[in-house]
Amino acid sequence: MGEIRDHVERQLRRIRERDPDLRSVITLLGDRARRRADELDAASEPRGPLHGLTAGVKDNIDLAGTVTTAGSAHAGTVPAAEHATVVALLERAGAVVVAKNNMAEFAMGVTGRNTAFGDCRNARDLARIPGGSSSGSAVAVAAGLTDISLGTDTGGSGRIPAAVNGVVGIRPTHGRVSNRGVLPVSPTFDTVTPIAAD
Repeated sequence: MGEIRDHVERQLRRIRERDPDLRSVITLLGDRARRRADELDAASEPRGPLHGLTAGVKDNIDLAGTVTTAGSAHAGTVPAAEHATVVALLERAGAVVVAKNNMAEFAMGVTGRNTAFGDCRNARDLARIPGGSSSGSAVAVAAGLTDISLGTDTGGSGRIPAAVNGVVGIRPTHGRVSNRGVLPVSPTFDTVTPIAAD
C-alpha cells in the first residue's frame, strides 16, 4: 500500500472505532476512498494542495453515486447523479472523501439532534451538544476522523459546531463558493463552510 492508502485505512479504522459513540457519520465510503487513495498514490506528482487529505461532506451536499439524505429518513432515496461543485473542487484539489456526515435534519437546528440517524455527540465531551446543523462535519474533524470537512452555514450552522468542538469553520461571502448540488435552506443566504482543525 502507498502512503495515502495507509492514511485512509487509519482514518477508516478510527471512524469504525470512535464513531459509534460520536455518530458523526451517516455513510462511510470505504471502498470509494480506497480506490481514490490508490489513484492518488499512483500519480506521478501531487494533484493539488489537499493531496491525500481525508474529507467528510455534510449529507446535504451531493456526492455522485451516494444518496443525499439531508439528515432525514424522508429525503433522498436515489443516489446523486453528479458531484456538487464543492465536492468536485475538493477532489480536484486532491482530497479523499471518506464519509457523508451527520447533521440536523434538513439543516434546521443548532444542537446536533437527529432522530433518523441518532444525535451527534460533542467530540470533546459526549455529554455536551456538538452544535449544528453541521454537527457531524465539525465532530469528525475535532475527533480526528477526517482531516477536513465541508459543512453549510445559513445562520451559524457551520460556525457554531466548529466553535463548540474546538475547530475552525468559516462562512465565506455569499456567492463566493458555488451552492450547486447543495440542498438549500435559504438560497439567498446559504454558504458552504470549510471546517479544519486550525
